[in-house]
Amino acid sequence: MRTYLLKPGTVAAFEERFAEGLPARLQFSKLGGIWHTEVGTLNQVVHVWPYESLEDRERIGQAARKTGKWPPNTHEFIILQENKILQPAPFSPPLKEEKSGNIYEIRTYTYVPGAMPTVL
Repeated sequence: MRTYLLKPGTVAAFEERFAEGLPARLQFSKLGGIWHTEVGTLNQVVHVWPYESLEDRERIGQAARKTGKWPPNTHEFIILQENKILQPAPFSPPLKEEKSGNIYEIRTYTYVPGAMPTVL
């Protein structure tokens, strides 16, 4: 999951450039989703790309960069970029394509190291 904090007033321009580069990127894998914030921390864009493995992520990233059209030229809008590698819980069902509407919730929980086995 990649989160960008953008300069105020640049979300639309960021999304436009993202959309321009997207066809080149979609040659290699599907986009899980892209969202921008309307409440909370504003001027954020979040996108998610599912991968089978970290090696798959690296291989696809290299191939997409070789097109010369990905990543899109958005650096002028970005204040901060955060990348997270998210692993599904053992009981999480596989992702499938579906039309579910426009309501999403992202939560962040903080645990001490080693506590995850007691949570899952």
